[in-house]
Amino acid sequence: MSAAFWTCGPFVLYLVIESLAPSLSQRTKWTARAIVAATLAPAFFENTANAAAQITSGCGLVLLPKWLINDLFVATQLAIMAFFILYYLRSAGLQRQRLRWVFGRS
Repeated sequence: MSAAFWTCGPFVLYLVIESLAPSLSQRTKWTARAIVAATLAPAFFENTANAAAQITSGCGLVLLPKWLINDLFVATQLAIMAFFILYYLRSAGLQRQRLRWVFGRS
């Protein structure tokens, strides 16, 4: 259970950033959601379904290369940062001030 929550942590971070981005189009938001979900899916599967299968039967359901899981998990972080930068560049006034507050700048 804790592995599932840990794996979903970046998606929660994405949702926080998305809540700060009301000015972006729905298409942009859905594209970003799809990218984040697609890059998190292999790690989520490995850390939940495969781990449970290995505990109960000694074998995983699907053999996923560790490098692929790790690279896609890093890609998730990069996608979240790209979305945050895109929002920052498209924001102005109070929205930009909120973003500065998130980063601790005045």
